Amino acid sequence: MNDLQIDLRTRRTLLRGIRNFRFRRTARIMPFTLKGLSKWSIAGLDLTDSGFSKLHSTEIKFETSKKKYDLSAETFKLYAKNLIEKVERIHAVQECTVTISSTKEGYVLREYSSITQALMKTKREKLWPSQILTLITDQDEANKFTDAQIKSSVLGSYIHDSLTEDAKEQLNADSELYKVADLNGKSYFDGASYFHVIASMVDPDNGHLVANTKKQLRQLNAKDFGFNVKKMLAEFKNLKIRITDLGGDYADDDQFLDLWTALATMKEKEFSRCVQQVEDDESSKAKSARDSINEVIRKIGAKQTRIETKNE
Repeated sequence: MNDLQIDLRTRRTLLRGIRNFRFRRTARIMPFTLKGLSKWSIAGLDLTDSGFSKLHSTEIKFETSKKKYDLSAETFKLYAKNLIEKVERIHAVQECTVTISSTKEGYVLREYSSITQALMKTKREKLWPSQILTLITDQDEANKFTDAQIKSSVLGSYIHDSLTEDAKEQLNADSELYKVADLNGKSYFDGASYFHVIASMVDPDNGHLVANTKKQLRQLNAKDFGFNVKKMLAEFKNLKIRITDLGGDYADDDQFLDLWTALATMKEKEFSRCVQQVEDDESSKAKSARDSINEVIRKIGAKQTRIETKNE
């Protein structure tokens, strides 16, 4: 009887295992569709869809609350930052990315100075061909092609609407570099090309840009940020990234030297003591064992938070 019970128990276990295996195997091959978090992330953007059409109409218009851009070098950085936020919002980063070489791609809104007009032309002609691409063999490929044109034209229309009339007139001389046409001959603005033309006019010298960015970084002072070290360190990181984006060289030793110099402008006693301790700790380590500059920045930002929490 006991032997029979063991056999039945074993048989049930085996059957249960087989059922679970079949279920897992079936679950793995079942198709699942994950919905996008934004209408812009959906493949097959449809302007006949009322919801997307309203979103499209909103994104092509420059905000009335903002001042239109007059090609001023002083406000170019802020203007570019606003466009980067829009590009990310409408999922158009790929439409603003250019192949520089077999191993390197460049993001036009940040690395414009390392991207030639010839590279922009290649990118533009691929996105806005004079005849249908032979690579389009199915609806999925057709959707990708149209989606890219919609995103590019949205950015282009927004840029055009963001400019003062004088700025538009200045840029019109190079309109062949950013005005394009679809397969039906209808005119549009290619967003990435439009920005590249603006950047080339306003901010053309790459070496000068790198030097100027390093100068800004080395002049950081806590008092200019209301003695909020976290804000100053955020600007330090932004400027550091900009040097890299521009293709500039910024050695680790120079980065730390500039960081300690900036932090020395914060004279508060307890904070200064903490910074000196971190600097001493890092100096005592072997170079290969030292924390990255971003980790050091994180530690110092956390120290300010603790001081604020304790009302020190």
